[in-house]
Amino acid sequence: MPMSRPNRVLLVVVTVVVAAAVVAGVLLATRDEPRYGPGTPEGVVQSYLEAVIAGDHQEAVRFLAADSSCEVSDLDRAAVQQEVRAVLRETQIDGDDARVDVDLALSSGELLAGDEYTEEHTFRLARADDAWLITGMPWPMYECEE
Repeated sequence: MPMSRPNRVLLVVVTVVVAAAVVAGVLLATRDEPRYGPGTPEGVVQSYLEAVIAGDHQEAVRFLAADSSCEVSDLDRAAVQQEVRAVLRETQIDGDDARVDVDLALSSGELLAGDEYTEEHTFRLARADDAWLITGMPWPMYECEE
């Protein structure tokens, strides 16, 4: 039975839409994530987050200011998911102080749902000897021993 003209048009439209979706998916999956310079507040936060997510807590604390009350043991106690995506929202630099706002996309933890939720986090940094270091109690730590 030959295909009618409306069915052929519908088939062509569906094929084009599916092809466009596949191309968009491939482009999103293969795009390079932005790399920020190691001497910038964004670069320090990016390196810190990469180390935390990788479980390299010793490396992560290298990016904390010397007067921070947080240590490796505080990170060891923090719960960090394996699937975390960070998106830079904004950076503000005021002299020797900086603020880096990021969105962290985290898995909901539901086995089959595959949903994620987003948390907004602010990292505060101070310049020390020509390097930026994170001050305070950054994610994922919510409590550091004094």
